[in-house]
Amino acid sequence: MATKEKIILWLPRLLCIGAILFVSMFALDAFEPGIPFGQQLLNFLMHLIPTCVLLLLLWISWKKPFWGGILFAIIGIVTSPLVYNLNYNRTHSVMTSLSIILMITVPFIVIGILFMMSHKQEKKIDFLVNLQHFKRIRHFYRKWTIRIYRQFRTINIRYNHFLKRRTIAFIAS
Repeated sequence: MATKEKIILWLPRLLCIGAILFVSMFALDAFEPGIPFGQQLLNFLMHLIPTCVLLLLLWISWKKPFWGGILFAIIGIVTSPLVYNLNYNRTHSVMTSLSIILMITVPFIVIGILFMMSHKQEKKIDFLVNLQHFKRIRHFYRKWTIRIYRQFRTINIRYNHFLKRRTIAFIAS
């Protein structure tokens, strides 16, 4: 596998792991002083639900890059207006809301596109491998067909030669 194919294969996976780690950092705000540890742990686990969903999507994408790419793109596209509205209502700043969208949701759209490109690359490599396999089978078939034909021709020539000798012997007797 060439370097370009390796990059196309591993880039979406590594970016996705990085984006999931980035999103999971937001779960750390559940730990605040003055709240009982059990409540903090429960809040932390609730904040990790999006991380678990993204890990599930990563697992799907690892097995089926095309469907995972579509799911990541859909997640990024669907959550963009939600994140924008949430942040705009808090800050009343368009630029702040757009920058947060660029940090949180756009990477998942890019990851989805990269997973779809990875799928296309895998299909291209599979096609080339199958084509090479087909060429090997075709070469093997042709080689053995030619060998069988030559053997048959040799047998046919010998049989014809035998028939001629027998006919000549029959006529002579």
